[in-house]
This record gives sequence, structure tokens and C-alpha cells, in this order.
Amino acid sequence: MLKLIACVAFSVALHFQVQSQFDQLVIEKIYSAELGNTYRVYAQLISEGDRVFAVYGDSANPLSIQSTQPFYQNRYGGGLASAVKRNLLEQSDSLKYDSWITIGAYDNYNNNLKTLGIELTNFERSGNSIYTADGALYCLPVDEQSLCNERKQVLLMQLTSKGVVSGTISIMGRNKEGENFQVEGISFSTDGL
Repeated sequence: MLKLIACVAFSVALHFQVQSQFDQLVIEKIYSAELGNTYRVYAQLISEGDRVFAVYGDSANPLSIQSTQPFYQNRYGGGLASAVKRNLLEQSDSLKYDSWITIGAYDNYNNNLKTLGIELTNFERSGNSIYTADGALYCLPVDEQSLCNERKQVLLMQLTSKGVVSGTISIMGRNKEGENFQVEGISFSTDGL
């Protein structure tokens, strides 16, 4: 899987350092409404200038995002943040609760997100889980959306559900010195939030 991502997305051989720039996943509850609780999940990085440019699952560490109740999906949204039109966010009260995955961006504006081997149809239509043992969402390491914000965080997903949300992901990134890092099998849960 990593060779495929490297060939397709980056066209360079990746050299991963032992010391990771990843600290933890941070889950923030941003809304509590009739549709359920809306959570945003961020990769917390170590330094300003660090980046995340891929979220993936492979056979050793599959990507899975699930809930004990269906995820809320708005008809004007999509499985990716790049499907959420910024002008519609201002017109629809419920679109802000839509569930999606991303790297850095929360709507379609300057969003260069791509996917490879991730099937989102059931997630978009029925609010079902996301799973892949050979897929990724990615942007280029030079894309602004891969850069951490002032809190040293990169947004990875927004999920709305009446149930408990959990998952496992792996990430690839680059520190501010240009050295790549990889962290596999990172788990998260909203249980207790």
C-alpha cells in the first residue's frame, strides 16, 4: 500500500524517520444537537510547520471509522470535506453537522484532497462505517491544507452521530525540516466525552 501511495501521490521514495512528529489524536465536541453530537478529530503534531499529507489503512493496520448509531449525512454534503460547498454552509442550518473525512480543510475551498481505494458510498448514503485495508486519502505535502494550524493540529474528520464514535487510522506526514514520518494503528473513541 505504501509503495502505491508513494508512486501515485508523491512520485518519490519516502524515507521515514524513527522519531515521529505526531503527538496524539484530539477529539473535540463542537455541537450537541437533535441530530447527535458532532466531533472533530485532529492530529496533534509537535512543531509549527509540521504537516499531515496522508491518512490510510493497510492490511496490517486497516483504517476503520464506525459508530454504534449511523453517522448523520446531509444531502448537500458528502463523504469528503471537499464535497461541502462553502456557499451552501451559509444557507443550510443542518449542513454544518454533516459527517466527512479530510486533511486540513473543512469545505471545498482550496481543498486538493484525493482518495485511493476508499469506498464512501455507504457512508454517504446510509451513514455506515468506513473501512479499508488498502486505501488512503491524501493531498500533496506542499498543499497548504496539510500544514498544522496555530494549535499544531491538522483536521482529519468531522463525525456526527447519536452513538459512540470510534476508529483506527494511520498517518503520514512531514516535519518542518522536511523529514517524513509515519504513525500506524492510532485508535480513538468518543466514549466518555
